[in-house]
Amino acid sequence: MEIRVEFVNRGHESVDLVFNSSLVSAFSVYDSSGALVCAIPQIALWWLVHEILEPGETLVGGCDWHQIDDEGSQVPHPGLYTIVADALCLERDLSARTTVFVMD
Repeated sequence: MEIRVEFVNRGHESVDLVFNSSLVSAFSVYDSSGALVCAIPQIALWWLVHEILEPGETLVGGCDWHQIDDEGSQVPHPGLYTIVADALCLERDLSARTTVFVMD
């Protein structure tokens, strides 16, 4: 399953964003009871990344989740899961979440 997050500047002025790595977001998956299923590992380049979003511009990040938990086991399915994307932005608290249903 491909997971994608978009941060859009809906304002009227440019926005400066600074990240402490090449990753835009860190992704985590929670089950229907709210327990952490897995923090999706991603590879990052560890240097400061500066992005300027002009009005209407979008910054995109993403990863793949193969419906496995932190122990490498297949998650129970069918099942309802919440995916949370936390921006790794140093000066702004940005996050997004969505719910997915994993079928047989």
